Amino acid sequence: MVVSPTTRLAVAFSLYVVAAFSPAVAQTELDAAVIQDAYTLVQKKQPAEAVRKLAPLVRDHAGNADFHTVHGMALLESGRPVEATASLRRALTIRPDHPVARIQLGRALAAAGALADSKREFAVMRDRKDLAPAIRRVMDQNLAAIDQERQRRTEAERHRALESAFPAVGPQPDPAEAAAMREAAEFIRQRRPKEALAILTPLAPSLGGNPEFDYLHGVAILDNGRPGEAAASLRRAVEARPSAYAARAELARAFVAMGDLKGARREFETVRNAGELPSTIRDAMGRQITAVDSLIAAQMRPRLTGYIEGAAGYDNNVNGGPSSSTLLIPALAFLGPATIAQQARPKASAFAELSAGLAITQPLSDEVAVFANLTGTGRGLASHHEFQTGIGGELTRSNLVWCRPFPNAGFKAKPSCAGGG
Repeated sequence: MVVSPTTRLAVAFSLYVVAAFSPAVAQTELDAAVIQDAYTLVQKKQPAEAVRKLAPLVRDHAGNADFHTVHGMALLESGRPVEATASLRRALTIRPDHPVARIQLGRALAAAGALADSKREFAVMRDRKDLAPAIRRVMDQNLAAIDQERQRRTEAERHRALESAFPAVGPQPDPAEAAAMREAAEFIRQRRPKEALAILTPLAPSLGGNPEFDYLHGVAILDNGRPGEAAASLRRAVEARPSAYAARAELARAFVAMGDLKGARREFETVRNAGELPSTIRDAMGRQITAVDSLIAAQMRPRLTGYIEGAAGYDNNVNGGPSSSTLLIPALAFLGPATIAQQARPKASAFAELSAGLAITQPLSDEVAVFANLTGTGRGLASHHEFQTGIGGELTRSNLVWCRPFPNAGFKAKPSCAGGG
């Protein structure tokens, strides 16, 4: 997790090596050579050999900060972080300003799981006035890595607590299926729902009913623009585990996409009122409720819609005349065919049409609305004006309908209405 001393922290060591390993502190030149040899072994990734070289000298160098620093580094790289912590603390007790000892102590504490103590040591090092900018950046990176690890451990602990509080429900995934679910979850976090859905869909017949699977599957379906199907999967997850608040919040999001705003508000409110959730999550749910309330208020306002359309063309029979010049009447067949007057023969003319309509809808509730329509049409001819129709119109009678009048807020679903005058 924290940057290795053989990479970025090696830079810190080399910059401070003269100040940290002062010859005045070493008891003899031979001792200094042993310390340097041990450090070289650590750099060559032979920490166990360095520990063996230093072990016989521990008692003789109890007051040597440099010795304890290199010994702690060797122990740490040998996978013994607790012993390394003790050695590095002894170095800092002797020499509190020892930069390498403090850096390595931060690493050892992190490896031992004491993340808060590790963060404190790196922060002390980062805040040194004499620290080079490059080393300060390394310390900042270590601090950020520690924060990420602490967050990961917190989430893991929360997950374990949920698992202990709620026994397994529904079919359980085998190792391969569990790995596929983790991969799909990662795709969802990366906003790649198509890839997630491609992984999860083949697993639905065997894992449907498992709340974790139903949650992931529902989110993937929802993010692919299919809220109705997503709601069914998310409902199963919530019914299996009513305190699965993430699934409940996603179910609310599906309801919004479907236009069921009251259902969405109910689910968001349930999550907001969950006292065991952090205040930041509850506040976010409160903002969602406010947004849904705004949409519900918009539903209750009267809505006026209209259209206008035009057409033009050429009509070769504007008067609806017969195509034949004669007409045979069966009862007068003995008189022979009658000749149709020229005025009754088909007349041709260019024409133009204009149509317009206006509709007003007044919701009475989220399921009941009253509406009225006004439509009108007009047609004009370029010639033979005697056959021109006038402007016509129609006002439909008011209707009481039962439907869910969705606001014009980007919903793809259309209202399903029933009723009549």
